[in-house]
Amino acid sequence: MGEVAWSPVVAGLRLGGAADGDTVTFTLQNAGPQELTVLSHVDVGEIHLDWYTVLLGSSRTLRFVGDRDESAVERARLVPGGSLTHTADLRHWAGRPVNGGAPLPTGPLVLRCRYEVDAATAATFGGVWSGSVTTPQFG
Repeated sequence: MGEVAWSPVVAGLRLGGAADGDTVTFTLQNAGPQELTVLSHVDVGEIHLDWYTVLLGSSRTLRFVGDRDESAVERARLVPGGSLTHTADLRHWAGRPVNGGAPLPTGPLVLRCRYEVDAATAATFGGVWSGSVTTPQFG
């Protein structure tokens, strides 16, 4: 895994992003003094990362969701200093319908990662963290 690029802290949470070839690693870290509850992922038989995106350059955004009939939203409690990590295969997800099915460009990727939960979604799921954190560009 490459060096982690960290977002600024927003309401006690920061996001780290790192790339290793076509794989991106997202790390949510509680950088505040209070325990945080975050939306982790959606379990649909595979992991969907509804609240995460990857911004490729200035023109393409990859999302990590797909069709589903049933799902379970997973939350995570992060103690101060605690973290949660997910990985995603960018080539695989770029080819999915949600991302237009277009392949990734060849060569090294330059990207930013984002984790975003709006206030309405946070309220729906019981007062989880809400806001947006975005890493600086890396890759």
